[in-house]
Amino acid sequence: GSGGTWWTTSTAPMLTGTVADDHGPITVRASVLGTEIASVAVPSGAWSLTLPSAMIAATGSTVDVRATDAVGNVSTIGAATSPFLRIDATPPNTSGVATTFVTESKDTITVSGGLANHSHSTMLSDIRTLGVDAPPTCPVIEKYAYLTDVAPSGMEAPANPLVLAAFAIDSGIGIDLVSASYTVTAPDGLVAGPFPTTNVAAGGGHNLTATLRRNGPQPIPALGVPTAVQEGVFTVTFAVRDQLGNQATIARCFTYHPFGPPLLITQNGRKAVRDGNGFVQTLAETYDLPNGPTSAVLNGTASGGVLEVWVRNPTGDPTYVTVLAVPPASTAASYSKRITTTLTATTQTAVSAPTCDVLNPDPFNEDPLCFGKTPMPRGDLVVPTTPLTGWVSSIAMHELNTLGTAIATPAAAPCAGCAANEWLVQPGAYRSIVIGAAQLPTLAPDVPGPYSEILGDFTGAADLTAPTVRECINWMTGGSPTMPTRTCTRVQNYRQNRTLKQATVALSRLALDSLLIDWTTAVSATAASAGPTGASPAPRRLSADYTWTSTEN
Repeated sequence: GSGGTWWTTSTAPMLTGTVADDHGPITVRASVLGTEIASVAVPSGAWSLTLPSAMIAATGSTVDVRATDAVGNVSTIGAATSPFLRIDATPPNTSGVATTFVTESKDTITVSGGLANHSHSTMLSDIRTLGVDAPPTCPVIEKYAYLTDVAPSGMEAPANPLVLAAFAIDSGIGIDLVSASYTVTAPDGLVAGPFPTTNVAAGGGHNLTATLRRNGPQPIPALGVPTAVQEGVFTVTFAVRDQLGNQATIARCFTYHPFGPPLLITQNGRKAVRDGNGFVQTLAETYDLPNGPTSAVLNGTASGGVLEVWVRNPTGDPTYVTVLAVPPASTAASYSKRITTTLTATTQTAVSAPTCDVLNPDPFNEDPLCFGKTPMPRGDLVVPTTPLTGWVSSIAMHELNTLGTAIATPAAAPCAGCAANEWLVQPGAYRSIVIGAAQLPTLAPDVPGPYSEILGDFTGAADLTAPTVRECINWMTGGSPTMPTRTCTRVQNYRQNRTLKQATVALSRLALDSLLIDWTTAVSATAASAGPTGASPAPRRLSADYTWTSTEN
């Protein structure tokens, strides 16, 4: 009983008791509102009586129980023999409670005390409502996984916990709040819990709340533990019983898109080469786009740093960083160049021709050797400022020391399971992202390559399509006094070289699109796992202008 009421889950409840009399058998009768609804004859002792179904009113009924012995004596009606009986065969009524979550794809991230400070959007369009939609309708939420920690190494303003809630109310005996619990089913099907809910009285019932964290007393590792975080549908199932054990469950879900820890910029984008002035901080010489070997520039395979940014992982979680270097638009990038032709002496050859007319040489019929070098080198090729096309970017990540103030070599090695241009940045680590020119094909000469260095010291690139250049260096005289001749007996051979004398690449800041670095972070290596890519949908971006000039020889 509860407060004078006897509760039961059965629509045909059974009454039991004992009776003592010397004149048996004894008939026990049960009546409601003066009408007998059940009876049983028993000897002196224990008795039981099942009431017919549906005889107890929805709001309860008083059941009068009287015993009559064999000689007609009837027991009196009293409190003990007139219980007020109510049936509660239904579980508590449950429904989802709308809770709000702010998508973190629009976070503004600043530095405060060396930690990432997340300022969440206040736009209504960025609010997600949880707890209303049941599977399979699961709203998408985007959250930095490391912030699901009970004490994350970052700050949120305002707080943005992942919370779901259900409302439970019972029209019968009442809710057993101690039994209220929830479980969380991860995308891989593993179940965490049951965990007790936080319960607050509301509207005649109770709000049952589940605050989801990756650790603490109610851990759900799949939300954020680096080795376990998952992406996909999470289902939260609430369970609550009334005091008779009737249980109700309700499931609510969300589609989880976890973000990797952010990178904090500790040094904004800047030129990554020596430019000779004291106003630009520069990096190690290994970042320079080298003036030599020029053959790499001529062949379109030259590489070197152009723009860099220093970053730090300020969290306690590792982050996997994918970097994209966006080539400059043709309207933002230009180049100029000067290419000249030079001759390099090679071998000498003994010959006995040609024989040339000394007094009246015929330029149309005599051998060109009679007139000097053959053929003469072509003139300089000068290309003025011209849009740069065919740019291919190079990307590297270099390690910094623990203070983030000096470059360490070599460049950071790729991580296991990482995709192209993806690196692992451990908690607290500093890195330098460096992009540069991997190919500059428009700087090549007009004559196709391939080009190579010559005799150890660069004097140009061999012009493979040019005819052989020769010069007679020894003559033998002959003929008559009136018709003197001379015959070549030794020839000097030359190689024609096309030499890049000067090249300039200029990236002008036009609509912030001159040279760009984009990067995203993820909670796991994207190539090794079919799990969460965790990439932010809004890459961080830097832009800078830059000019590189190379003068050869």
